[in-house]
Amino acid sequence: MTPLPALALWALASAAAPATAAETNAPIVRVIAASSRAASTAHELSEVAPRLVQRAAFRLRLAPPRELLVVVAPEAPRSADAAARLELSEVPYWSAGVAEPWRGRIVLFVDRLGVADHEGVAGALAHEAAHIILGSHLPRGVRVPRWYDEGLAMVVERDISLRDAWELARLALVGEPPPLADLARDWPASSGGARSAYAQALSFVSFAEEHANPGAPRRLTEALSAGLDFDHAFAVAYGVDVVALEQRWRSALHHRYFRRPARPGGGAGQRGDRRPGPAGGDRGRRRRTRILREWTKAR
Repeated sequence: MTPLPALALWALASAAAPATAAETNAPIVRVIAASSRAASTAHELSEVAPRLVQRAAFRLRLAPPRELLVVVAPEAPRSADAAARLELSEVPYWSAGVAEPWRGRIVLFVDRLGVADHEGVAGALAHEAAHIILGSHLPRGVRVPRWYDEGLAMVVERDISLRDAWELARLALVGEPPPLADLARDWPASSGGARSAYAQALSFVSFAEEHANPGAPRRLTEALSAGLDFDHAFAVAYGVDVVALEQRWRSALHHRYFRRPARPGGGAGQRGDRRPGPAGGDRGRRRRTRILREWTKAR
């Protein structure tokens, strides 16, 4: 079977950290293999799965579901019939897992873990568990924007990686990361586009979490349950309007990579102030183009 170094690291981290009051009621997590080829992975994951789900719930400050089913498949379905056997609809070709909050079920695809940049099977489980936990606390018929749902799951799974940083730098090199409102309406379908969107969502939600008091996801779900729309619920949970926070995040992003401010009102299709910064003008644009070309070749 494929080595699972990240699974061992997660298990060691969980064993070393004392349980908190919020983690004492462990959820019942059943891990099953979709075929004999996934049996070994499913067995290893079953030993740490309850603890991983607990940790994800504690990170979100939300109660975990009492029961959760995790199905480990050796490979993602490559046809509609194969997907139907797992009781799934169409699965994106780059996806390493599917979370179904309404069923309390997670399906993981072992062969997709490297493509999807997850921290092994354990990281993929933590990611999908975050979707389940958040979804179980949303009012019926209410959904949060895709960038928030995915960004929060990424925050639970791991910190920003070097590959995420490259994606963010590439977005900033070619112009501006797309507005969050655009990602909410149209999440990229391609592998490359989705990777950039995940990096952007992780970066922004991490930024939001750093500037908020602990428990923001819980406050957001409570505000949504009280009848507020997402924008107002976000302001209640994080203490700042999402549009204003996005502009602060863009400024921080540009300062980090280029030591220059973001264009006012930044976002795709908004040119803003074109005065060159320290690396501005034709010379700066040629330099950024060269860096992007070299980075693309290195991939």
